[in-house]
Amino acid sequence: MRQKNTFYTRGPNQEPTLIPPFVPVADEVDGLIKTADLANDIIVEFSVWEGARLQDSYQLRLNGDEVGLAGQLIPLPPVGTLLRLTIPVDTELKDDGAYELDYMTIGYPSGAKQSSQIKTLVVDRTAPGAHQLGYMDFPAEAKDGLTLEELQSMGGVLTGSIFGYSGLNRGDVIKTYWGNVPGPELELNGLEDESQAIEILFTQEFLTALGSPAGATYYTVTDRAGNTSAESQKITIPLFLTEVTPGLPAPVIDNNDGVIDYAEAMASVEVKIPFSSFLMEGDQVLLHWGSEELGPAAIAVEDLGEPFILFFDVPYLIIEQAQSGLRDIKYDVIRNGQVAGTSDPLEVLVNIELPVPGVLDKPTIKGSSSTPSNEDNFIDENDFELDATVLVNWNPLFKANQILTVFWGGQEVLEQPYTLTNSDVVAGRTLLLTALNSK
Repeated sequence: MRQKNTFYTRGPNQEPTLIPPFVPVADEVDGLIKTADLANDIIVEFSVWEGARLQDSYQLRLNGDEVGLAGQLIPLPPVGTLLRLTIPVDTELKDDGAYELDYMTIGYPSGAKQSSQIKTLVVDRTAPGAHQLGYMDFPAEAKDGLTLEELQSMGGVLTGSIFGYSGLNRGDVIKTYWGNVPGPELELNGLEDESQAIEILFTQEFLTALGSPAGATYYTVTDRAGNTSAESQKITIPLFLTEVTPGLPAPVIDNNDGVIDYAEAMASVEVKIPFSSFLMEGDQVLLHWGSEELGPAAIAVEDLGEPFILFFDVPYLIIEQAQSGLRDIKYDVIRNGQVAGTSDPLEVLVNIELPVPGVLDKPTIKGSSSTPSNEDNFIDENDFELDATVLVNWNPLFKANQILTVFWGGQEVLEQPYTLTNSDVVAGRTLLLTALNSK
């Protein structure tokens, strides 16, 4: 801002005092020139002085050295007329620091010189923070993910802490970012205690408006000269701030008797997700089978009017990894990257443990006529209408009271399933069973 209405006085025996020069782009208090303004020559202004005469000249000086081009009063303007000279930035003001600026008048034809009062200029092209700014710290409970309940327990405000940086000064502006979204800004007053954290407050309104994932959090510092630091180190705080709607309809398994056995698991289990009015376009569904997850899978817009909006085929591998026992099957609705709703559970008993792990040996079939074929698993015309002998190799994992069933072409052929006895276990030898021809 241009100086106006400033008056200087002198006694009758004093030389006239020349007022200091005015630099429009310099701070009025300390003379700081913004780095951006140093891209062009610096304009300096002062007024025609009392007693000025035709052909008097004037010259700028920095630290006592003449700089730039001199001016001359041709024609002679009235006292108080504004004069302008420039400081050439291609040769001057190259280094950071303070400079003493004045101007000198040279009388004509006497050559008498008089210097003005000094105006201090400050140049600072150094960005704050030296090589790198540290990250902004957050409360421990937020670092593994911030929930809405945790945020509300903080009074609806998440506090970020910055523990100082190199070159902290009055007028520095800390600008924060959450991902690519500008966050709160803070201008320093220069009275901050560098041993204490500078606190940045992120409100619930700001945080809940962020997308998901919100991205890493960081900050920059811009000083009064307009120099901007490099980005600080970044920290990622997962946000889980969506209010979760519970009690959505439980998933459905057709013909469910409450038990999932080995055969059903091997064939994979179809889990159906029912429609509810809570669901909307863009939602995704994440299915939980005990401790295991499937998805998330997107809901097609055209399926929102169907009784069931998604079908999950749960493979044996997932069921096996979740292990046997009582298991809850439920799902989450993901909206904008966050859990927005959860279903009631469907409880099933999973029992996929085989009585004898591994693959069982194939049985051997023998005819039972007086002249059976010597070839295993071959029934000739003499044995065709007779019962057959079934030889089952002993398996060391067989246990007493286990029930053994023999199938021929998918049909049971023993008179009744055979129950292993303690004697069988002690003997540990091949079992001889009879396959009935009548079966």
